[in-house]
Amino acid sequence: LRSSQRSGESLPTRKKSLLREESHKGRDRLERRRAERASWFLSVEAPLDASAPQASWQELLRVALRLCEDTPAVFDLSSCRLRAGSEIERLTSSQVAPRSAELYTIHAVAPDDESERLWLHTHGLERAWCPDLELLDLPPERLDAGRRLIDGLAELLLFAELPAPGTPIRAGRDLEVAWLPWQVVARGRDPEALGGLQDREGVADDHAGFRAVIVSAESTEVAFEPPTAALEAMASNSGGLFVSTRETERMAALARERWAVFGMLFARHKDEPEGEWRFLAKLGFEVKEGEDRREHLWFEVKELAPNRLRAMLLNSPHDIPAMTVGDEGWHELDRLTDWTILSPLSSFDPETADYLWDAGKPK
Repeated sequence: LRSSQRSGESLPTRKKSLLREESHKGRDRLERRRAERASWFLSVEAPLDASAPQASWQELLRVALRLCEDTPAVFDLSSCRLRAGSEIERLTSSQVAPRSAELYTIHAVAPDDESERLWLHTHGLERAWCPDLELLDLPPERLDAGRRLIDGLAELLLFAELPAPGTPIRAGRDLEVAWLPWQVVARGRDPEALGGLQDREGVADDHAGFRAVIVSAESTEVAFEPPTAALEAMASNSGGLFVSTRETERMAALARERWAVFGMLFARHKDEPEGEWRFLAKLGFEVKEGEDRREHLWFEVKELAPNRLRAMLLNSPHDIPAMTVGDEGWHELDRLTDWTILSPLSSFDPETADYLWDAGKPK
């Protein structure tokens, strides 16, 4: 599957890992082994619609599935990612387009000398008319914050006009960053440093092209710094990224479409020892009566009934003073905008909970 002009990467002198790989996908691993034994493959290539890249990519996957009656896997060349056939079926069976994060992968790269600083970068965004994003000199303890910052910015930039280099981007409440072309940043680095010219040329030229390095909002083209303040705010949970109205509506549609999976898993595991399983729901509440603005809050679900749920508020509202942490009560299901299940295996959301359902089926 190809939806950009770039091929797979090669970094012979670097150690790299792929973020968001989940070890619990046993069914996927079996299908990947089938794919490795395949003696032939078909290639599908098409451009993505800039106005709806997720839906366009989803339709491209549907074409790939229709070409083969039993597809063990699809290799997405633009994002350098092999996806099992069952994962493709999950992504294409929904009437809701996949999340933006499905369009790309994030690689975490460290040099061979075990340096403490990492290079995070994406593959796959350029095909969606958005620059691939990078973080340089990232401390390992900020790895999760860096991943979340990239995910949040990718979602914002996919559907907005890209600001000029160095222009502050308000990515969240009291959270600003900027971006610079990789060429500008590379000029000021040792060519052999991680993310320098050595990693941009020759066999590694997949790290050239339309790529943006995320920097602090105070940076200029001659004096740039990593977005330390933003990363620290995210790591301490004091800085939350904005979520676009488009993404909020997409998440809400998917959460409702797959609410039955949440309900069945809740019924199966709600009586297990406290703390092993937690079922969380995000609900939207009007900030002021008559205003078309909502604040979205996380609740822990205690009980389900037709078209409603009883739950306890987990986070402090910013703009709804009448609600406080620990409040418990019944809420209508039409407020639902997202949900998460915390299990002994991992955390799951509407995008991935099918795996958790399959894992609990009798063998």
